[in-house]
Amino acid sequence: MEDPAVALARVRTANEQLGRSLARIEEALAGRAAFTSQDLRAIAEPVRTMAPVISRAEQLRAALPGLQDELEIYSRNLREMDRAFDRVRCLLLSRCAQIKARRGHLDSVRLWADAWRQTR
Repeated sequence: MEDPAVALARVRTANEQLGRSLARIEEALAGRAAFTSQDLRAIAEPVRTMAPVISRAEQLRAALPGLQDELEIYSRNLREMDRAFDRVRCLLLSRCAQIKARRGHLDSVRLWADAWRQTR
C-alpha cells in the first residue's frame, strides 16, 4: 500500500508534467513548435503513473485531505488535454487537406509539363 504522502507527490508531479505538455501543445498549435511522438510519450507517462493512485483515490483522500485539490487539478488537466487533442486533430485534418490539394496541383503541373515536352 502506497504512503499517502508519496501519492500526493506523484499527483503533483503528474500535474506539473501535464501542465508542461499542455503548454507544448499550445506552442505547436500556434505554429511555434512541432508536436512529436516524444511529446505524446511525455503525456502518457504521468497518466500511466497515476493509475495506482486513481484506483485508490477514495482511500487516499480519506488519509490525506489535501490530495482532493490535487486530484481536481489532475482531472482539470485531463479535460484540457482532451480539448487540446481535439484542436490538434482539427489542425492535422486541415494540414492533410492542404497536402492533398498541393499534391493535386503538383500532379496537374507535372501533366502540363509532360504535355509541353511532347509538343516540342
